[in-house]
Amino acid sequence: MTNDTATPAAVRRLDTPDAQALADLAAIFEDLQTVLRCCERLVSELASEPGGPDDVTLEAFWTMAVLSYTRCFSSRASGTGLTPDDVTETGINGDVLGWHKVLMQLRDHYADPAVNPREGFSVGVSQDDEGRANGIACAGQLTLVERLQTLQGVTAAACVLDLSCRTRMSELPFC
Repeated sequence: MTNDTATPAAVRRLDTPDAQALADLAAIFEDLQTVLRCCERLVSELASEPGGPDDVTLEAFWTMAVLSYTRCFSSRASGTGLTPDDVTETGINGDVLGWHKVLMQLRDHYADPAVNPREGFSVGVSQDDEGRANGIACAGQLTLVERLQTLQGVTAAACVLDLSCRTRMSELPFC
């Protein structure tokens, strides 16, 4: 292979197992980059002061981060993909495999057309000082602090898995 940097006259598709493995690793790498970008945007949104974070933006970036992360672990024809072993080998402290399993369950929840991802809300009646009902209160499952902690864990895992993916790409014979 030459180091010529001129624009190629033509590009021909390689249809070999190694080429497919490289294509799959490139797709995984891109998904992990998407996870990182989504998490960065979520952290910025959660830190926004005036008016607080926008719930639609939070849900959109969070759902995309979860779906992109979990797609990295899907089975592929080339046999290339991340595994739970890759997660445990990241060296990140804590129950990383537990978090991974939660994210995989969330994927099933978010991608299910019959399930509402906001169904974890509960409803209560607010009362005035005399005990009379004066309103309805809705409460969600995660506080902003809990969301931020979750995002930090997902971001750290995506960074380490991103490095693992790059290493695998460099090990292919034509890279």
